[in-house]
Amino acid sequence: MFKNVTIVCLFISISRLAICQISVSGIVKGSGGDTLESCSVLLLEKTDSSIVAFSITNSSGIFEFVIDSVQLNNKILSFSYLGYLSKYVDLSDMKDYKNIQVKLQPDGQMVDEIIISEKQYVSQRGDTLTYHLDNFRDSTEHNIGQLLNKLPGSK
Repeated sequence: MFKNVTIVCLFISISRLAICQISVSGIVKGSGGDTLESCSVLLLEKTDSSIVAFSITNSSGIFEFVIDSVQLNNKILSFSYLGYLSKYVDLSDMKDYKNIQVKLQPDGQMVDEIIISEKQYVSQRGDTLTYHLDNFRDSTEHNIGQLLNKLPGSK
């Protein structure tokens, strides 16, 4: 008898746990309608912006959280993706937490081109190394010997 009561109590507590969990899911798209893969999705506290849960969109732009339903009070979803403006969605305004549609707008401060240049400290031509001494000077050396000690491989 005691064993049967224990099993019944166990099933009731497991079923209550399953009922208390809710799925929050949706899709993230760019302004052109293309899905955004690897978009960061955060579930945040509305009061202090602390992170409750974290997800990343899959290759189809879909995200999903499975959380306790009591955790949805005063929560915000935050979406961020490189090259797009971040967007915040208040969950308290929603009745359906599935199929949330989010469209991110491109960031107007995008850079068209990045040029990377380098200083060449040492060049090699055949079996000869040429040191460009201006790159090693920092005005702390008082003679050529101190400058030569700064060159790689000269010590």
